[in-house]
Amino acid sequence: MSVALQQPVQDPLAAVRAVAPLLEAGGAYSDRAGCLDPAVVQALQQADLFRLLMPRRIGGAQVPPVVYVQVIEELAKHDGSAAWCVNQASGIGMGCSHLPHAAAQQVWGNPQGIAAWGPPASKAISMRAVPGGYRVDYDGNFASGSTHATWLGGFIQVKEADGSPRLMADGKGELRAFVVPKAAATMTVDWDVLGLRGTGSNSYSLRDVFVPAEHTWVRDGDSPDPDPYYRFRAGQVWAGGFASISLGLAQGMLDAFIDLATNKIPRDEASPLRESGVVQHEVALCHAKLGAARLYYRAALEEFVAELRSRQTPTLDMRIAYRLAATHAIHSAREVGETIYDAAGATAIFNNGAFSRRYRDLRTVTQQLNGRKAHYANVGRHLLGLKPAMIGL
Repeated sequence: MSVALQQPVQDPLAAVRAVAPLLEAGGAYSDRAGCLDPAVVQALQQADLFRLLMPRRIGGAQVPPVVYVQVIEELAKHDGSAAWCVNQASGIGMGCSHLPHAAAQQVWGNPQGIAAWGPPASKAISMRAVPGGYRVDYDGNFASGSTHATWLGGFIQVKEADGSPRLMADGKGELRAFVVPKAAATMTVDWDVLGLRGTGSNSYSLRDVFVPAEHTWVRDGDSPDPDPYYRFRAGQVWAGGFASISLGLAQGMLDAFIDLATNKIPRDEASPLRESGVVQHEVALCHAKLGAARLYYRAALEEFVAELRSRQTPTLDMRIAYRLAATHAIHSAREVGETIYDAAGATAIFNNGAFSRRYRDLRTVTQQLNGRKAHYANVGRHLLGLKPAMIGL
């Protein structure tokens, strides 16, 4: 299959700012419809924002990690669901660095090539080796972007043709990721949630679907691409993306509150909100908290990438430092969101306003695995000389 590759957008951050009004308007639509506004999807595709992390050889932008997280944060300022979908599609799309060129181009060689997946939703799943590929039975959920995706996939431990588990060199079972055309799946529209409603993170199932070997890769395996970002584990990509989404949502709430405080005169008071010493204190504190969390996370990200330039895999110390910075960013943003929501008073409760959707989106991010406060305890164990659990690292 031959696909003409387009020239990636040279300044993706400027592209996001150019479509900001559309994102703002589309956020209300997606919140009601349970999927992104088709006009928003088209704008994101035209700006090539779903392919930010893909190699240039596939037509991707292959942007530096620090640029990528800035783009995700800027998207989230305007629409958390759009940012979430771009981040999910970008992370999955990094898998193309593992595939043969023709297969990668078939799946992701144009802006309409978007893959979605979610974790296994049941134990009744199987990926069995057959000539030329694998036979897959799979039930997945939380497939963010499933409504506009063209491919679906997942990840599962492989069984050989005789039913025995396939083992890697270290003795662990081989966990293999895969993608298939969306038409091969049966979709279940079950995404009815508090926040990030526009992500359309629905469930899906595959039954005895053949997956060519060239459309699979070892999850968290070694990529042939020399860019150190392709040595990130999947969980590290999600952690950084969700940290940036959280920061963007909180920044959007803070920016909206500053506008509100200029003119809103609370009931039974004589002056605008901005004249209140309490409000002044909280705005300054929120500004500092977001700025500190943002700088801390981005510094940890840059250090992580720099270390990967000189080593094949990240050390435990590197992974611990990165996890702590990402978790801290998520919860610092949550704290800012709580403060701003309270300060906005009754204005914040209306779903058609600037606060309610962002607040619900922000609280939904914290409920995801990467937002667990248990990560703090895990990091603390390491810092205190105890063995940490490896989940999320």
